[in-house]
Amino acid sequence: MKKRALQIATGIAFAGMLALSGCGSTQSTGAEAPETTDVETVEEVEVPMEENETSCLSGTEGFKEITKYNTLEEFERSLSDNAWVAHVYLKGYNGDVMLVDNRYENKNDPEDVVYPREDPESDDPAANYCSNAKFYTVVDGAVRCIGRLNPGGSGGDISITDNGIIFATGDEAIESYLVSKDGKDIVHKDFLYYDSLWGYYNESNDPSQKVEFTNDQKLIDKIKTLKKSAKIVEFRHPNK
Repeated sequence: MKKRALQIATGIAFAGMLALSGCGSTQSTGAEAPETTDVETVEEVEVPMEENETSCLSGTEGFKEITKYNTLEEFERSLSDNAWVAHVYLKGYNGDVMLVDNRYENKNDPEDVVYPREDPESDDPAANYCSNAKFYTVVDGAVRCIGRLNPGGSGGDISITDNGIIFATGDEAIESYLVSKDGKDIVHKDFLYYDSLWGYYNESNDPSQKVEFTNDQKLIDKIKTLKKSAKIVEFRHPNK
């Protein structure tokens, strides 16, 4: 599959030495909400955590919001026909998570659309995948955007394992993500920087449980095996 530029944003503070991640080379600065037929933001969400500019999750402050919609189905129906969406279930979170392509509005820019699968020999079943996705959950009866994943500029993609672990991986690092137990944040699960072999591993969606390492082959193999098992998240147009 031809490498595509992906980016993913949501504010999170990496511990230690994330000076260069695979997602830090090209960051989108726009924070436009997806085009809908009738979307209204009713509350801005304060994000207390420090933004890490090298993370695929940087920029959360500009994307988190609570909408007026009560269900993901209702919110999906409000999106315009040229939107692209996907529904996933993630490890440790008891609920549906909807991904919405963040750049579908600009159809004249070939980098701002959902990409078709180009290699007919690929064993990956995804027919369409995007390079910039917002994540939506339902918390306290309201649909909210909890952040954006965007590994652009580093040949990355958004993929998912069978047991619900999201990967957003570029040329220099592997990053995996989950949704927090309360559904309010995208959180880092694993990180592996190729050059230094520094990173951390986590069995859960609780950031306090992560284990940092340097050149720990057992944990490196665990992360690489998980990444290898992940399949591209397939996107479709909204159900009406």
